[in-house]
Amino acid sequence: MTVIAVGATGIAQRSSDGGANWTRLDCGIFSELSAVSFSDALNGTAVGYNGVILRSNDGGATWSPQNSGCKRWLLGVRFTDTFNGTVVGEGGIILRTTDGGEHWIQQFSGTSRMLNDVCFTDAMTATVTGSEDGIILHTIDGGEIWTVQQDGPARAFHAVAFSDTAHGIVMGVGGVILRTSDAGAHWDTRTHVTVNHLYSVTFRDRRTGYAVGSRGTMLRSRWRNNLDAATQRHE
Repeated sequence: MTVIAVGATGIAQRSSDGGANWTRLDCGIFSELSAVSFSDALNGTAVGYNGVILRSNDGGATWSPQNSGCKRWLLGVRFTDTFNGTVVGEGGIILRTTDGGEHWIQQFSGTSRMLNDVCFTDAMTATVTGSEDGIILHTIDGGEIWTVQQDGPARAFHAVAFSDTAHGIVMGVGGVILRTSDAGAHWDTRTHVTVNHLYSVTFRDRRTGYAVGSRGTMLRSRWRNNLDAATQRHE
């Protein structure tokens, strides 16, 4: 399994054995990178500080800059295929491309808050999580219109993932975890399994998910019924 990670001062690393060994990649910049998304084995996009967007068409071996049209801190990126992708970040910015990043168009998010992550369940339907007052945004038309699904509690939401079109989970500051079983029409706060901040979450399949956070927190969950409680924790 090939994995690519990005981080401070433009560092990117690649593992082709599931993380047992890592090789450093040259991104050609020294700006902090916040997130990366690959639509397939070759095509990926990384985003970061000061409006940085980088594109790779060779599995991360080389990267080329793209013009985001902004100088804001970009924090989340997701591509549904080679051409269609969305970036979110500082000041409520949402950028959309339909040509693999050759052109980025700013969408109206309706907020000036920090937006941290974005998740698509199909080419047109997406959920965005944000900071400060725990905002959650939703679109069903590729971002032409974004609506507020959740505004509060007063905690930052850092990560969002869906296992299918209906079932999703949001995580953030202080171990807060929200879940939905109706595509975000309702979000229910669940019992915290950690007080540490949670920064990233993903699903391996319909039932199994993984999350990571501060102080080495790693959570693994096997959901038996609409995202049941996390069953294993390492800190």
